[in-house]
This record gives sequence, C-alpha cells and structure tokens, in this order.
Amino acid sequence: MSQANAKIVAQDSADVQDHVVDKITTNASGKQVVISKVAQLLFQYGKKKPFNKGEFIIREGHNDKTVYILLSGEVEILKKDQNDKDQVVTKISEAGTIVGEMSTFLDEPRTTSVRISEDSMILVFTGQSFITAVVNIPELSMRILKSLSNKLKSTNERVIQNTVCAACSKNL
Repeated sequence: MSQANAKIVAQDSADVQDHVVDKITTNASGKQVVISKVAQLLFQYGKKKPFNKGEFIIREGHNDKTVYILLSGEVEILKKDQNDKDQVVTKISEAGTIVGEMSTFLDEPRTTSVRISEDSMILVFTGQSFITAVVNIPELSMRILKSLSNKLKSTNERVIQNTVCAACSKNL
C-alpha cells in the first residue's frame, strides 16, 4: 500500500471512529444518559416533540410522509377491521423504533394507524428530512435495512403459518 493510500485509510478510520463516539449528558431527573453519535446526528434532521396518550400520529389511508422515531413512551399500531374499526395489531415501546418510513419510501398511503398509548417523546421528520438523514448517516441506513428486513421476515412467517393452517384444514 502506498503512503498516500495509507494516509487516506488512516484518515477514513479516524472519521469512522469519530462518527461512533457517544456523548454523555444528564437528563431532567439528574441521571446520566449516553447519546450515540447517530442520535446526535438525527437531532440535526428531526424535531423532538412530546405526544399525549390517545393522540394519533399516523392515520391509515392518509398520504402524509412524516417519519417518527420513538424516544420514550409507547405507541400502538392499529389496522381497520371489516367494520372499519381500529384494532390493535401490536404495541411498541422500544426506544429507537422507526415508524412511518414505508409510506415515505414507497410514496403510498399509510397502511396502518399509530396511536400514542403512553405519553411519549418522539423525534419527528418530514419525509424529505428523513431521506436526507438516511443518505447522510450510514448507520441509519443500516438500521432501516434491518428494521425492514425484520418486518418482511415477520410477514413471511405469518404467510407461511396461514398457508400451513389452510393446508391442514383442507386435509381434515
């Protein structure tokens, strides 16, 4: 490896190391909290906002492109049933969970609703600011790929389960 290439690799390594440095801060209750470099970068693109229990942040069928990252609290994912009533599909309380990204990436209406089930703090992005963050923060891109892969895996497992159950019922 030439000295010029070695210098570029060393410089790139330094950039990568700086990119993953965490920041330690104190929260409102006086506890020390570690904020990852990725989180620090995300705050440059999104806006931290409190939401109250019962508020809807996403409505099924709507065309808005806002993306949300749960910082604290809990949300529930809802899907309309055949009587047009919202049914809870799942609840999410894991900090860092991204919701609303599929509609932004696919440029399609929302497929589910999201309601706040406990007072929550959420990082809110316009569709464009989220896309810009994805392009500029490689760790975010990887997190989204992992999240979407997990959603696809879960869907595949449900399809397989339903197919197996349907096949079993035909044999009865």
